[in-house]
Amino acid sequence: MGFVLFEADFPSSKCSLRAERRENIEEVLKTAVYVCRKEMFNYAPIDKKEINKIFEEEVGEPAGNIEMLIEEIRKIKPISLKRKFKAVVKKEGAEIFALSYYLNKLTENFVVKTELKGKPENKWVALIADWEGWRVVRKRMFEGSEDEEVLMTLAAIHNTAYNKVIQLFYPNEIVEETKKISFSKLHEIFENENEKIKNSKPIVKYYLINKIFESSGITPFVSPISVAKVYPELKLPGIRGRRKK
Repeated sequence: MGFVLFEADFPSSKCSLRAERRENIEEVLKTAVYVCRKEMFNYAPIDKKEINKIFEEEVGEPAGNIEMLIEEIRKIKPISLKRKFKAVVKKEGAEIFALSYYLNKLTENFVVKTELKGKPENKWVALIADWEGWRVVRKRMFEGSEDEEVLMTLAAIHNTAYNKVIQLFYPNEIVEETKKISFSKLHEIFENENEKIKNSKPIVKYYLINKIFESSGITPFVSPISVAKVYPELKLPGIRGRRKK
């Protein structure tokens, strides 16, 4: 009998979930995605308060529907925003984290929240799985770890859980966007997919929105690749986990 375990012991996100049956594994993985996205920006070298001010000046509030999201994306000029973000980042190259946080704010109403259950046994964040040939260990003890190490682990857990949710539960509803496009064209993709997104259930809607952002290379969450670019000394983990041969 296999299992999937996720634990986190952040001040505002404490949970411990373990599943051995397929019908319960989705909740564990969705919780991992939710917690990691919620916490990752706390470990990025950015001034969230100052970015919030910029967001309020530029946008005002998170998009409440797809039409509002499309309208705001149409206005965004990543290069211009990155210039503004130079003053609110704490490390060279971290403007990409600031831009992701900005998009995270814009899309926060589409995030699928989960109930945080259970008490973690360790002061750590961890995703451990051994289930039907899928084996993965992503963990980071907080004591003795630098912020960038925690950030990399959160990005890696998020990426692993995020992709596994699609693979196991929504392979037909959420299709990988293989064509890369510029950010300036994103609003056109959203317009083309508008009806499909609006008519999808919340979890599918969340992923469809993210996948469109991913096609531009700029996402509303931190990716392991972006962490490795800012912190080249950190080892880039195998982001999809390891399968038995």
